[in-house]
Amino acid sequence: MGIRVAQGPADLPEGIENLITECDVVAADPYDNGRITAGVPWGLVNTSIAIRACLRSVAAAPNTPRLVFNLGRALDIADRFAEAESFYRRAADLGYASAFKNLGYMQRTSRGVPENPEAAAELYLEAALRGSNGGRTAVATLYREGLGVPQSHEEALRWYRLAAEDGYPGALDAIGYFYLNGLGVDQDEAESARYYELAARLGVSNGMYNLGRAYLKGSGVEKDCEQAISWFVRGLEEGNPYAPFYLGRMFREKWCVDRDYRLALSYLKLSADRGFAEPYFHIAQMYEKGEGVEPDLAEAYYHYWIAREAGEFHGVRYSLLMAQQAGERLAALQEQLDGASVASARSRAEEWIEQNGLLQFRMVNLW
Repeated sequence: MGIRVAQGPADLPEGIENLITECDVVAADPYDNGRITAGVPWGLVNTSIAIRACLRSVAAAPNTPRLVFNLGRALDIADRFAEAESFYRRAADLGYASAFKNLGYMQRTSRGVPENPEAAAELYLEAALRGSNGGRTAVATLYREGLGVPQSHEEALRWYRLAAEDGYPGALDAIGYFYLNGLGVDQDEAESARYYELAARLGVSNGMYNLGRAYLKGSGVEKDCEQAISWFVRGLEEGNPYAPFYLGRMFREKWCVDRDYRLALSYLKLSADRGFAEPYFHIAQMYEKGEGVEPDLAEAYYHYWIAREAGEFHGVRYSLLMAQQAGERLAALQEQLDGASVASARSRAEEWIEQNGLLQFRMVNLW
Protein backbone atom coordinates (compact mmCIF):
# COMPACT_ATOMS: atom_id res chain seq x y z
CA MET A 1 0.00 0.00 0.00
CA GLY A 2 1.41 3.43 -0.88
CA ILE A 3 1.77 6.51 1.26
CA ARG A 4 -1.07 9.04 1.09
CA VAL A 5 -1.86 12.27 2.88
CA ALA A 6 -4.57 12.47 5.51
CA GLN A 7 -7.23 15.04 4.59
CA GLY A 8 -8.44 15.66 8.14
CA PRO A 9 -9.07 14.05 11.57
CA ALA A 10 -11.84 11.84 10.23
CA ASP A 11 -9.39 10.37 7.74
CA LEU A 12 -6.93 9.23 10.40
CA PRO A 13 -7.92 5.96 12.10
CA GLU A 14 -7.95 3.48 9.21
CA GLY A 15 -4.51 2.59 7.84
CA ILE A 16 -2.80 5.49 9.59
CA GLU A 17 0.61 3.82 9.37
CA ASN A 18 0.45 4.60 5.63
CA LEU A 19 -0.77 8.19 6.01
CA ILE A 20 1.27 11.37 6.21
CA THR A 21 -0.32 13.20 9.12
CA GLU A 22 0.22 16.74 10.35
CA CYS A 23 2.19 15.16 13.18
CA ASP A 24 4.64 13.75 10.62
CA VAL A 25 4.93 17.07 8.82
CA VAL A 26 5.66 19.19 11.90
CA ALA A 27 7.45 16.80 14.29
CA ALA A 28 9.28 14.02 12.43
CA ASP A 29 13.01 13.60 13.03
CA PRO A 30 15.08 13.99 9.81
CA TYR A 31 17.37 11.21 11.11
CA ASP A 32 14.60 8.77 12.02
CA ASN A 33 14.78 5.70 9.76
CA GLY A 34 11.04 5.18 10.20
CA ARG A 35 9.90 8.66 9.17
CA ILE A 36 7.68 9.09 6.10
CA THR A 37 8.36 12.81 5.57
CA ALA A 38 11.57 14.82 5.28
CA GLY A 39 11.42 15.74 8.96
CA VAL A 40 12.07 18.98 10.84
CA PRO A 41 15.43 19.80 12.51
CA TRP A 42 15.31 19.94 16.30
CA GLY A 43 15.66 23.71 16.62
CA LEU A 44 12.99 24.46 14.01
CA VAL A 45 10.11 22.48 15.53
CA ASN A 46 7.20 24.65 16.66
CA THR A 47 6.45 22.68 19.80
CA SER A 48 2.97 24.15 20.42
CA ILE A 49 1.77 23.12 16.97
CA ALA A 50 3.66 19.81 17.04
CA ILE A 51 2.35 18.68 20.42
CA ARG A 52 -1.26 19.45 19.51
CA ALA A 53 -0.98 17.75 16.13
CA CYS A 54 0.67 14.64 17.54
CA LEU A 55 -1.76 14.36 20.44
CA ARG A 56 -4.59 14.24 17.88
CA SER A 57 -2.80 11.64 15.78
CA VAL A 58 -1.85 9.45 18.74
CA ALA A 59 -5.41 9.63 20.09
CA ALA A 60 -6.66 8.40 16.72
CA ALA A 61 -4.02 5.66 16.41
CA PRO A 62 -2.46 4.93 19.81
CA ASN A 63 -0.49 1.91 18.60
CA THR A 64 1.31 3.56 15.67
CA PRO A 65 4.87 3.78 17.04
CA ARG A 66 6.05 6.44 14.59
CA LEU A 67 3.43 8.89 15.83
CA VAL A 68 4.01 8.03 19.49
CA PHE A 69 7.72 8.70 18.94
CA ASN A 70 6.99 12.01 17.20
CA LEU A 71 4.89 13.11 20.16
CA GLY A 72 7.71 12.18 22.54
CA ARG A 73 10.14 14.19 20.42
CA ALA A 74 7.90 17.26 20.41
CA LEU A 75 7.58 17.06 24.20
CA ASP A 76 11.33 16.53 24.54
CA ILE A 77 12.09 19.66 22.49
CA ALA A 78 9.66 21.57 24.73
CA ASP A 79 11.68 20.38 27.79
CA ARG A 80 8.70 18.40 29.09
CA PHE A 81 11.05 15.55 29.92
CA ALA A 82 8.86 13.27 32.05
CA GLU A 83 6.12 13.22 29.41
CA ALA A 84 8.66 12.81 26.62
CA GLU A 85 10.25 9.84 28.35
CA SER A 86 6.84 8.24 28.83
CA PHE A 87 6.00 8.41 25.12
CA TYR A 88 9.50 7.36 24.08
CA ARG A 89 9.16 4.28 26.29
CA ARG A 90 5.74 3.56 24.84
CA ALA A 91 7.20 3.76 21.31
CA ALA A 92 10.10 1.56 22.41
CA ASP A 93 7.65 -1.01 23.78
CA LEU A 94 6.15 -1.01 20.29
CA GLY A 95 9.61 -1.77 18.90
CA TYR A 96 10.47 1.64 17.42
CA ALA A 97 14.25 1.95 16.96
CA SER A 98 14.57 5.73 17.23
CA ALA A 99 12.77 5.70 20.58
CA PHE A 100 15.61 3.62 22.06
CA LYS A 101 18.12 6.10 20.64
CA ASN A 102 16.39 9.14 22.16
CA LEU A 103 15.97 7.39 25.51
CA GLY A 104 19.70 6.70 25.38
CA TYR A 105 20.38 10.36 24.76
CA MET A 106 18.30 11.32 27.79
CA GLN A 107 20.35 8.90 29.93
CA ARG A 108 23.63 10.07 28.40
CA THR A 109 23.01 13.78 29.01
CA SER A 110 20.90 13.66 32.20
CA ARG A 111 18.00 15.12 30.23
CA GLY A 112 15.26 14.85 32.85
CA VAL A 113 16.79 11.68 34.31
CA PRO A 114 20.03 10.94 36.21
CA GLU A 115 23.06 10.54 33.95
CA ASN A 116 23.78 6.87 33.33
CA PRO A 117 26.35 6.12 30.58
CA GLU A 118 25.96 2.35 30.96
CA ALA A 119 22.17 2.50 30.52
CA ALA A 120 22.66 4.90 27.59
CA ALA A 121 25.03 2.43 25.94
CA GLU A 122 22.48 -0.38 26.24
CA LEU A 123 19.71 1.75 24.77
CA TYR A 124 21.90 3.00 21.93
CA LEU A 125 22.93 -0.56 21.12
CA GLU A 126 19.31 -1.68 21.04
CA ALA A 127 18.52 1.19 18.64
CA ALA A 128 21.50 0.27 16.47
CA LEU A 129 20.56 -3.41 16.31
CA ARG A 130 17.04 -2.40 15.28
CA GLY A 131 18.43 -0.45 12.32
CA SER A 132 18.65 3.11 13.63
CA ASN A 133 21.57 4.89 11.98
CA GLY A 134 21.40 7.51 14.69
CA GLY A 135 21.77 4.67 17.18
CA ARG A 136 24.73 3.27 15.26
CA THR A 137 26.54 6.60 15.29
CA ALA A 138 25.73 7.03 18.98
CA VAL A 139 27.21 3.60 19.75
CA ALA A 140 30.26 4.55 17.69
CA THR A 141 30.69 7.77 19.66
CA LEU A 142 30.50 5.90 22.96
CA TYR A 143 33.25 3.53 21.81
CA ARG A 144 35.29 6.46 20.51
CA GLU A 145 35.15 8.24 23.87
CA GLY A 146 34.98 5.18 26.13
CA LEU A 147 31.69 6.28 27.71
CA GLY A 148 29.79 3.40 29.29
CA VAL A 149 31.81 0.93 27.19
CA PRO A 150 35.55 0.15 26.88
CA GLN A 151 37.19 2.62 24.50
CA SER A 152 37.83 1.05 21.10
CA HIS A 153 38.52 3.07 17.98
CA GLU A 154 38.22 -0.07 15.85
CA GLU A 155 34.74 -0.82 17.22
CA ALA A 156 33.72 2.82 16.82
CA LEU A 157 34.84 2.84 13.22
CA ARG A 158 32.91 -0.39 12.55
CA TRP A 159 29.66 1.24 13.69
CA TYR A 160 30.33 4.45 11.78
CA ARG A 161 30.91 2.41 8.62
CA LEU A 162 27.64 0.52 9.13
CA ALA A 163 25.76 3.80 9.36
CA ALA A 164 27.57 5.28 6.36
CA GLU A 165 26.91 2.21 4.22
CA ASP A 166 23.21 2.54 5.04
CA GLY A 167 23.17 6.11 3.71
CA TYR A 168 23.75 8.13 6.88
CA PRO A 169 25.94 11.04 5.68
CA GLY A 170 26.94 12.26 9.15
CA ALA A 171 28.91 9.06 9.65
CA LEU A 172 31.07 9.92 6.63
CA ASP A 173 32.30 13.01 8.43
CA ALA A 174 33.18 10.93 11.50
CA ILE A 175 35.13 8.43 9.38
CA GLY A 176 37.07 11.36 7.93
CA TYR A 177 38.09 12.32 11.47
CA PHE A 178 39.36 8.79 12.13
CA TYR A 179 41.53 8.84 9.00
CA LEU A 180 42.80 12.33 9.82
CA ASN A 181 43.97 11.25 13.27
CA GLY A 182 44.89 7.62 12.58
CA LEU A 183 42.28 6.19 14.96
CA GLY A 184 41.71 2.52 14.28
CA VAL A 185 43.22 2.94 10.80
CA ASP A 186 46.51 4.15 9.36
CA GLN A 187 46.59 7.95 9.24
CA ASP A 188 45.69 9.13 5.74
CA GLU A 189 44.96 12.84 5.23
CA ALA A 190 43.91 12.36 1.60
CA GLU A 191 41.38 9.68 2.57
CA SER A 192 40.18 11.93 5.38
CA ALA A 193 39.59 14.81 2.96
CA ARG A 194 37.76 12.44 0.60
CA TYR A 195 35.30 11.45 3.32
CA TYR A 196 34.86 15.06 4.39
CA GLU A 197 34.03 16.03 0.81
CA LEU A 198 31.53 13.18 0.50
CA ALA A 199 29.81 14.36 3.68
CA ALA A 200 29.93 18.02 2.64
CA ARG A 201 28.42 17.40 -0.77
CA LEU A 202 25.62 15.42 0.90
CA GLY A 203 24.76 18.48 2.99
CA VAL A 204 26.49 17.66 6.29
CA SER A 205 27.51 20.99 7.80
CA ASN A 206 30.32 19.43 9.85
CA GLY A 207 31.68 17.95 6.62
CA MET A 208 31.65 21.45 5.12
CA TYR A 209 33.55 22.86 8.09
CA ASN A 210 36.07 20.02 8.10
CA LEU A 211 36.62 20.25 4.35
CA GLY A 212 37.17 23.98 4.72
CA ARG A 213 39.75 23.30 7.41
CA ALA A 214 41.47 20.76 5.13
CA TYR A 215 41.77 23.37 2.37
CA LEU A 216 42.95 26.00 4.84
CA LYS A 217 45.73 23.79 6.16
CA GLY A 218 46.49 21.81 2.99
CA SER A 219 45.58 18.60 4.80
CA GLY A 220 45.07 15.85 2.21
CA VAL A 221 44.34 18.44 -0.48
CA GLU A 222 46.28 21.29 -2.00
CA LYS A 223 46.00 24.41 0.15
CA ASP A 224 43.33 26.68 -1.31
CA CYS A 225 42.16 29.73 0.63
CA GLU A 226 39.20 30.43 -1.64
CA GLN A 227 37.92 26.87 -1.28
CA ALA A 228 38.41 27.06 2.49
CA ILE A 229 36.36 30.25 2.76
CA SER A 230 33.71 28.88 0.40
CA TRP A 231 33.18 25.74 2.48
CA PHE A 232 33.26 27.64 5.78
CA VAL A 233 30.59 30.01 4.45
CA ARG A 234 28.45 27.10 3.29
CA GLY A 235 28.80 25.48 6.70
CA LEU A 236 27.90 28.76 8.40
CA GLU A 237 24.79 29.07 6.24
CA GLU A 238 23.78 25.55 7.29
CA GLY A 239 23.98 26.56 10.96
CA ASN A 240 27.31 24.94 11.79
CA PRO A 241 28.87 26.31 14.99
CA TYR A 242 32.51 25.69 14.04
CA ALA A 243 32.59 27.31 10.59
CA PRO A 244 32.10 30.87 11.90
CA PHE A 245 34.75 30.18 14.53
CA TYR A 246 37.32 29.45 11.82
CA LEU A 247 36.23 32.44 9.79
CA GLY A 248 36.72 34.53 12.92
CA ARG A 249 40.19 33.07 13.43
CA MET A 250 41.07 33.79 9.81
CA PHE A 251 40.19 37.47 10.09
CA ARG A 252 41.77 37.80 13.52
CA GLU A 253 45.06 36.13 12.67
CA LYS A 254 45.43 37.04 8.96
CA TRP A 255 45.04 33.50 7.67
CA CYS A 256 44.64 33.99 3.90
CA VAL A 257 42.78 37.28 4.38
CA ASP A 258 43.52 40.81 5.55
CA ARG A 259 43.09 41.28 9.29
CA ASP A 260 39.69 42.63 10.32
CA TYR A 261 39.14 42.51 14.06
CA ARG A 262 35.53 43.70 13.93
CA LEU A 263 34.56 41.04 11.42
CA ALA A 264 36.52 38.46 13.40
CA LEU A 265 34.66 39.35 16.58
CA SER A 266 31.26 39.11 14.87
CA TYR A 267 32.05 35.62 13.56
CA LEU A 268 33.38 34.47 16.93
CA LYS A 269 30.24 35.74 18.67
CA LEU A 270 28.07 33.89 16.15
CA SER A 271 29.98 30.68 16.84
CA ALA A 272 29.53 31.19 20.58
CA ASP A 273 25.82 31.84 20.14
CA ARG A 274 25.57 28.50 18.35
CA GLY A 275 26.89 26.68 21.40
CA PHE A 276 30.63 26.30 20.74
CA ALA A 277 32.68 26.92 23.87
CA GLU A 278 36.10 27.89 22.51
CA PRO A 279 35.06 31.26 21.00
CA TYR A 280 34.46 32.53 24.53
CA PHE A 281 38.19 32.25 25.18
CA HIS A 282 39.09 34.14 22.00
CA ILE A 283 36.41 36.80 22.57
CA ALA A 284 37.83 37.30 26.06
CA GLN A 285 41.32 37.79 24.59
CA MET A 286 39.99 40.40 22.16
CA TYR A 287 38.30 42.37 24.93
CA GLU A 288 41.44 42.11 27.05
CA LYS A 289 43.68 43.33 24.23
CA GLY A 290 41.25 45.80 22.67
CA GLU A 291 41.09 44.06 19.29
CA GLY A 292 38.17 45.53 17.35
CA VAL A 293 36.71 46.97 20.55
CA GLU A 294 37.77 49.28 23.34
CA PRO A 295 39.72 47.31 25.97
CA ASP A 296 37.27 46.06 28.58
CA LEU A 297 38.83 43.88 31.26
CA ALA A 298 35.52 43.22 33.00
CA GLU A 299 34.02 41.92 29.75
CA ALA A 300 37.13 39.81 29.22
CA TYR A 301 36.74 38.41 32.74
CA TYR A 302 33.10 37.52 31.99
CA HIS A 303 34.02 35.56 28.85
CA TYR A 304 37.04 33.85 30.42
CA TRP A 305 34.80 32.70 33.28
CA ILE A 306 32.34 31.02 30.92
CA ALA A 307 35.21 29.46 28.94
CA ARG A 308 36.75 28.04 32.13
CA GLU A 309 33.47 26.66 33.44
CA ALA A 310 32.61 25.06 30.10
CA GLY A 311 36.05 23.49 29.81
CA GLU A 312 35.95 22.04 33.31
CA PHE A 313 32.37 20.82 32.86
CA HIS A 314 33.21 18.74 29.79
CA GLY A 315 36.38 17.43 31.42
CA VAL A 316 38.22 16.07 28.38
CA ARG A 317 41.91 16.76 27.81
CA TYR A 318 41.55 19.60 25.36
CA SER A 319 38.67 21.28 27.20
CA LEU A 320 40.66 21.12 30.45
CA LEU A 321 43.56 22.83 28.69
CA MET A 322 41.26 25.70 27.73
CA ALA A 323 39.92 25.80 31.29
CA GLN A 324 43.46 26.00 32.67
CA GLN A 325 44.46 28.87 30.39
CA ALA A 326 41.21 30.73 31.06
CA GLY A 327 41.81 30.29 34.79
CA GLU A 328 45.29 31.80 34.46
CA ARG A 329 43.86 34.86 32.72
CA LEU A 330 41.14 35.21 35.37
CA ALA A 331 43.78 35.27 38.08
CA ALA A 332 45.77 37.91 36.18
CA LEU A 333 42.72 40.10 35.54
CA GLN A 334 41.62 39.87 39.14
CA GLU A 335 44.82 41.71 40.06
CA GLN A 336 43.93 44.52 37.64
CA LEU A 337 40.23 44.96 38.39
CA ASP A 338 38.60 46.35 41.50
CA GLY A 339 36.52 44.03 43.64
CA ALA A 340 33.17 45.41 42.48
CA SER A 341 34.02 44.88 38.80
CA VAL A 342 35.15 41.30 39.47
CA ALA A 343 32.00 40.54 41.46
CA SER A 344 29.76 42.03 38.77
CA ALA A 345 31.44 40.14 35.92
CA ARG A 346 31.37 36.89 37.87
CA SER A 347 27.70 37.38 38.76
CA ARG A 348 26.81 38.02 35.11
CA ALA A 349 28.66 34.90 34.01
CA GLU A 350 27.04 32.72 36.67
CA GLU A 351 23.62 34.11 35.75
CA TRP A 352 24.26 33.28 32.08
CA ILE A 353 25.31 29.74 33.00
CA GLU A 354 22.24 29.29 35.21
CA GLN A 355 19.95 30.41 32.39
CA ASN A 356 21.66 28.58 29.53
CA GLY A 357 23.49 25.67 31.14
CA LEU A 358 26.84 24.18 30.17
CA LEU A 359 25.55 21.00 28.56
CA GLN A 360 24.71 22.87 25.38
CA PHE A 361 28.38 23.54 24.67
CA ARG A 362 30.10 21.64 21.91
CA MET A 363 33.77 20.79 22.32
CA VAL A 364 36.23 20.06 19.50
CA ASN A 365 39.91 19.22 19.87
CA LEU A 366 41.38 22.46 18.51
CA TRP A 367 43.87 23.00 21.32
